[in-house]
Amino acid sequence: MFTGLTVALVTGVPLGTLIGQNFGWRATFLVVSLLGLIAFIGSALLVPKNLKQSAPAKLREQLQVLMEPRLLLVYLITALGYGGTFTAFTYLAPILEQVSGFSANALRWYCWYMVYVVQLAEKYTPNAVDVASGLNIAAFNVGIALGSLIGGLVVEDMSLMDTPWIGAVIVGLAIILTRISGVLDSRSASKLTSV
Repeated sequence: MFTGLTVALVTGVPLGTLIGQNFGWRATFLVVSLLGLIAFIGSALLVPKNLKQSAPAKLREQLQVLMEPRLLLVYLITALGYGGTFTAFTYLAPILEQVSGFSANALRWYCWYMVYVVQLAEKYTPNAVDVASGLNIAAFNVGIALGSLIGGLVVEDMSLMDTPWIGAVIVGLAIILTRISGVLDSRSASKLTSV
């Protein structure tokens, strides 16, 4: 599922652009709806009915996910990483057209942190791994929304070419937090081996 999000961005955005440029923006939504319907039917037919499911997490266990600093750190890394990326990514087509001189037809090609949160959730909140995964997806979407918003504000108040460096600063914050998380992991592993 987590890989699918990345693949969807890398393939879906240029494919949606291609469809929109050739058939209008409504056609893009129609194709997405049809693909969703195909996925729904495929899931209904192909997913086994007898899959083992873990017992649902109690509300207290679900809320514990929001109280675990290590998980909150990963959610922040996800939001900043994708937010910084989308500060510029949202405006990639105009940058390539207006600044780099690419034609609209040349813009049909385009452009991690999803497994790590599950590992930490299994360690810190083992009964609420599903909730932790869902919150990471929420952080991913919050990052996209905030990055697009920041990009819009930058384009409005500054210039189109300021979106890449501002996005890079935001991603830089995510990298710093990732390093901090790595240090915390190393300390945790050191404590376990010394015991």
